[in-house]
Amino acid sequence: SFTVKFSNCNRKRKVQYESSEPADFKVDEDGTVYAVRSFPLTAEQAKFLIYAQDQETQEKWQVAVNLSLEPTLTEEPAKDPHEIEEIVFPRQLAKHSGSLQRQKRDWVIPPINLPENSRGPFPQELVRIRSDRDKNLSLRYSVTGPGADQPPTGIFIINPISGQLSVTKPLDRELIARFHLRAHAVDINGNQVENPIDIVINT
Repeated sequence: SFTVKFSNCNRKRKVQYESSEPADFKVDEDGTVYAVRSFPLTAEQAKFLIYAQDQETQEKWQVAVNLSLEPTLTEEPAKDPHEIEEIVFPRQLAKHSGSLQRQKRDWVIPPINLPENSRGPFPQELVRIRSDRDKNLSLRYSVTGPGADQPPTGIFIINPISGQLSVTKPLDRELIARFHLRAHAVDINGNQVENPIDIVINT
């Protein structure tokens, strides 16, 4: 549905609306246009008129309505590589002792779901791991765990500078249904600047 409004100098006017095709479209007192029934929209039915009449002065107006259907997407559009989802390390609070701790609120990172036997191309970008502290420090990112630096090694790789996490080959959920990785962020001297975060990847 949609609303038709006719502008005039006196907004207190009482206006009566009508449709040129009342069997298909009707208009409420407030100007809301709606379909009376369900039907396949043809080129003829997509065009009709809305009439408005001032009930005091009997002055009339009309507007032509031309409806068009939005194209139906048959498949999901390809993800723009520049719009890859980001996973950000949780903010940390400094203790009086100088060491870091996570915020008290829960920090849950939803699993990353991969299509089984994806044809690539590979490496296929998944997400970007990032720390807010990269604004002030030069950081290096890494991932550890089975599928990364432990057998089966090399399935998941990360760009140490950009934090871009990628998968290098098709995966078979019958062999391994889920991978548990840990993401790390260190400074250029190798000092940990973030508490590691757990990343689950479902195949």
